[in-house]
Amino acid sequence: MAGRPNQAKDAQDDSVATRLEKCESLSTGHDLNLADLNLLAVPAQTLHLSSLRNLNLRHNNLTSLPVDFVECFPLLEVLNVAQNHLSHLPPDLGSLQKLRKLFVQSNQLRSLPLSLTGCTKLDQLFAQHNHLQDIPDEFALLSSLQILSVAHNQLTTLPKGLSALVKLEVVDLSGNAALTDVPENLRRLHDRHAVLHSKYVLLLFHQAARVVV
Repeated sequence: MAGRPNQAKDAQDDSVATRLEKCESLSTGHDLNLADLNLLAVPAQTLHLSSLRNLNLRHNNLTSLPVDFVECFPLLEVLNVAQNHLSHLPPDLGSLQKLRKLFVQSNQLRSLPLSLTGCTKLDQLFAQHNHLQDIPDEFALLSSLQILSVAHNQLTTLPKGLSALVKLEVVDLSGNAALTDVPENLRRLHDRHAVLHSKYVLLLFHQAARVVV
């Protein structure tokens, strides 16, 4: 029995090594998938991959990211750290100026770093199922944003400046019971998303009902 933790760690190390090899061989170091490995920390051997464009750390046991995380991955376009135990994100996250998609849902975040406004190419932000209490007014500067999901947080208000985000196509505000004073265009986008989502779920239900077991 005593050997099992070491065996599990060896298996994890092997899996990390295997995925690093795939990253190098299949995507020339651009795409790294470290999801579902029960990682407690970002493996040190990944921090030299400065050419990474897509980093997937979803569904691990991360409580924080390395201090030098941002400077290690200057070309990052897609970052997925969903389904971890993060209570905060790197304060210099906004230095990832090529970042287009950010997945931070299902963590323990109470706020998003103000520096995120520096990610002017960010078009998708998924931050649902956290403990967010507000969204900074400065997020109105995220002019490329098309999808904003902040469902199931603890929001009470939204910055009126978000109305200026003319590229927004999808907004999900559901599950914020105390949320009031939502800008009208954001409310319309949220309602539209809710209707489309309901129709999609209903379609899946009808498709499943036609399956003969």
